[in-house]
Amino acid sequence: MFVFMGVIGGVFGALFNHMNFKLTIFRNKYIHSRLARVAEAVLVAVMSGTISFLIILVYNDCQPMTAEPKSYPVQIFCPDGHYSSTAGLFFQTPEAGAIHLFHDVEGTYSPATLAMYCVVFFMLACWTYGLAIPSGLFIPSLLIGAAWGRLFGQCLQILFPHAATGNITFGLPVMIVLMIAKWVGDCFNEGIYDSHIHLQGVPILGWEPPLMSANISAREVMSHPTIVFRTQEKVGRIVDILKKEAHNGFPVVEDYDPSSDVEYTSEIFQENTDIKRKMDQLKSSDFRDAYPRFPPIQQIHISPHERDFTIDLVPFMNPASHTIRDCASLPRIFRLFRALGLRHVVVINDKNMVLGMVTRKDLARYKVKVDLLRGKIDIHEINVSAQ
Repeated sequence: MFVFMGVIGGVFGALFNHMNFKLTIFRNKYIHSRLARVAEAVLVAVMSGTISFLIILVYNDCQPMTAEPKSYPVQIFCPDGHYSSTAGLFFQTPEAGAIHLFHDVEGTYSPATLAMYCVVFFMLACWTYGLAIPSGLFIPSLLIGAAWGRLFGQCLQILFPHAATGNITFGLPVMIVLMIAKWVGDCFNEGIYDSHIHLQGVPILGWEPPLMSANISAREVMSHPTIVFRTQEKVGRIVDILKKEAHNGFPVVEDYDPSSDVEYTSEIFQENTDIKRKMDQLKSSDFRDAYPRFPPIQQIHISPHERDFTIDLVPFMNPASHTIRDCASLPRIFRLFRALGLRHVVVINDKNMVLGMVTRKDLARYKVKVDLLRGKIDIHEINVSAQ
């Protein structure tokens, strides 16, 4: 029975993830404006109240009042001396609902009431998660689990009157149920949080590199051609690249144009004869007070005369950045990023020349889909957010 309960829980968990996944795809495709998002939230609130009232009209579980009545019993549509357990369950706060489902005495709720409660809250939780409002899954999952567990316990007691004792010896079977539910759910799809991470295109790396990726090299995953800076670079070119490019890492090389015969100065803004006086006026507070909200590059205006200045990037670059060879495998690059928390790494050849860059987004776009039922393992690329 416990194994059966775990299998059912895993199947319904996978169904929940699949339904919410499809619903989120629909939201991302059609619901964009603020008005549409507010309208959807209002619709969910209206439907929640409407469905609850309809359930009370269709099936109102009236229970007799006891010597110690429930807190704030609801008599709606019930005769005198009775209260509606259905209304009390649907129209109380989630926190109070969880407490009552766990601690109310036997016979407070009929199996039909618990079954309808599970179905309604299952559908509403699936619809609610992902709305443009602060919401989560912990309390809804707790309510659904409490109702489902109470329903299963009542059915078990009907079939086997002396089985459900509430003894602590059932702690091990409960843990077995959790493991079986997890394994069964993983056979169909991944967790709901992982699904939303992939839908939003967030470049978060998994614990292990993708399966069957040992034959993928750095050349196949790197971004190229790569924009590089020289150790002595024109201010105008730096500003133009920073305004144009979205990424924040640029390799610094001695000279990427061998045919150029231009000699660059080694001092910052050497052409500006007034630079020493301006540097003496700078204080550490000029940089510290603005941290970390430095003005964006789009708000920095450079005069045509200043664009021809030359800046020495050696004092500002990382002289010992991590690099990888172009023949490095994807699992090796993956573990390097995971172990060191890197954002990007430079790809070089045997002559120490820059070939490209590998970023977290380049690695996160590879997703593995394992179909244990069909015995298939697929690796494919997904869209990763550019933000």
